[in-house]
Amino acid sequence: RQLGVCMYFIDKLALRVGNEKDAEEEAETIGCCSLQVDHCKPVAETNEGGEKMLRFDFLGKDSVPYKNDVWVDPLVWDAVSEFRRGKQGTHDLFDLVISSNVNEALQEIMPELT
Repeated sequence: RQLGVCMYFIDKLALRVGNEKDAEEEAETIGCCSLQVDHCKPVAETNEGGEKMLRFDFLGKDSVPYKNDVWVDPLVWDAVSEFRRGKQGTHDLFDLVISSNVNEALQEIMPELT
């Protein structure tokens, strides 16, 4: 489920995959695989189409702030709520996903993807 939601975010939000950072890097920029619990929060709102809102807030590529309220499928909202359960704000949202798995899944779908 975590890989599926991660792929959903990459597709719907055009997030980059992201990966582990070196401690020496200047800024801690975030990609999908490095999203932490505090970076993606469920909001108790539903639109007319039945979608639910997630609030994203993190530093993206090149340290550009990414702040976005996004309507998502209720199954995705429920999954994110479950992934957050029992974790602290700095814990990985997708603690069972590594970037190489995401890249492999993307390569299966789109072999020409770089």
